Amino acid sequence: MGAAGGGPLCGAVARLCEEAEGRFPEGPARTAVREVAARLSEPTLRVAVGGRLNAGKSTLVNVLLGRRLAATDATECTRVVTWFRHGNRDRIEVTPRDGRPYEIAMGPGGIPADLGLPYGQISSVTVHARNDVLHGRHTVVDTPGLDSPTGLDGDSLVALRQADALVYVMPLPGKGDEEALAAFRAALSGSGLSIVNAVGVLSRIDELGTGKGDPWPEATRIAGGYEARLRALLSGVVPVVGMLAQATLADGLTDQDVRWLRDLAGAAPVVERKYLLSSLDDLLGWRDCPVSPERRRRLWRLLGGYGLRESLALIDTGTAGRAELTAALWRRSGVEGLFDVIRQRFVDGADGLRAGAAVAALERIGWGTVSPAERMAVAALRAGLSRVRAEPAMRRAELAATLSSVVATGAAIPAELEEDVLALLDDTGRDGVATPARIARLKRAESSFSRSTVRLARLAREMCEATLYRGR
Repeated sequence: MGAAGGGPLCGAVARLCEEAEGRFPEGPARTAVREVAARLSEPTLRVAVGGRLNAGKSTLVNVLLGRRLAATDATECTRVVTWFRHGNRDRIEVTPRDGRPYEIAMGPGGIPADLGLPYGQISSVTVHARNDVLHGRHTVVDTPGLDSPTGLDGDSLVALRQADALVYVMPLPGKGDEEALAAFRAALSGSGLSIVNAVGVLSRIDELGTGKGDPWPEATRIAGGYEARLRALLSGVVPVVGMLAQATLADGLTDQDVRWLRDLAGAAPVVERKYLLSSLDDLLGWRDCPVSPERRRRLWRLLGGYGLRESLALIDTGTAGRAELTAALWRRSGVEGLFDVIRQRFVDGADGLRAGAAVAALERIGWGTVSPAERMAVAALRAGLSRVRAEPAMRRAELAATLSSVVATGAAIPAELEEDVLALLDDTGRDGVATPARIARLKRAESSFSRSTVRLARLAREMCEATLYRGR
């Protein structure tokens, strides 16, 4: 997926941290600066996966990892913040709320159900895995599902505030998604996560409608509608079949599974098979089937109805071996589109994302300072941050964060202003985005009586002017 690495913006913020550490006396503020500096020294991007309960987050985490490591069943470990990092050997480190961290063995399917302590006594779990997908690229953070818009627990909040980018997973379309995401955003206000580093995923498009036909036309339409509705909160919405993508991993579909699929493909005509694959009950009720009910159940749990029908259709057209079949199913899962978004928006833009997250963390430092030395150190840090924020990439990050904050509060944004802000945030170097006419509109918007609108318009106008006049 490409290296994350550092860059000029991260370097500038790292130098600020070095200067600030020398100014602050020992105490919480200096410790916080050290933590930000340590984060910037990491070579990888932190990608958090969040969403509501049973949204398919852990399945998507496994897909991002390229290996089945996250538990997808409702076990204790799905209720704990879990970090996935590259390591020289497979191991799991459990950090209790009280006491020293300890290691447990990796299970055959990744994280075991028994973590050694009840989940309420565990702060976090870190999985160190020998993993080419993770190596030198990114760290993945799996957060517990939200049981309500306000159900973001303290551990999840801390983890999400430490992330550079967010993949927000939504299952089937339903009421309350926009409200839940806005509440999610409000809880993360000031964290550095914003529209430019957050993408939405519709994770179970194979269950749309009756769950029996081709889901992609409807999924594309729904994803487009979601993207339009949530465009001030997410940079895009990608439809995927998470279960199907997970089945294509190295520890998913086996050679024996493929043999059973071939047996199913040859056991009934295509027209008749359509009815036999309508549901798990229909599949298990298939009389004279050459594949045992237990094996049919495994194939359904592994592939789902859509994946099973697609697998048999591929076999009908001559797809034979496991490698060829899994490659075709991967393409049909739609996950490559998500990887493209992560590459283009997250990995390629890692310098700005990581610097933005670091700046957000540094801005939270020192508000409770009391000593003269601390106040002077905070003033110097604020001055340094102002210089960094003047960089075009940082202006974009600040504009995005402000837009997300305004939307999360429920404040109304004039349609014309929203269009101008989104155009600036979506600018990928094409000409004509920053224009004198747009600057004039933004100046008019600054005369608004709404404080949030004024700030948003001012930031957009400053970014527009910096873009238009930077070469003059």
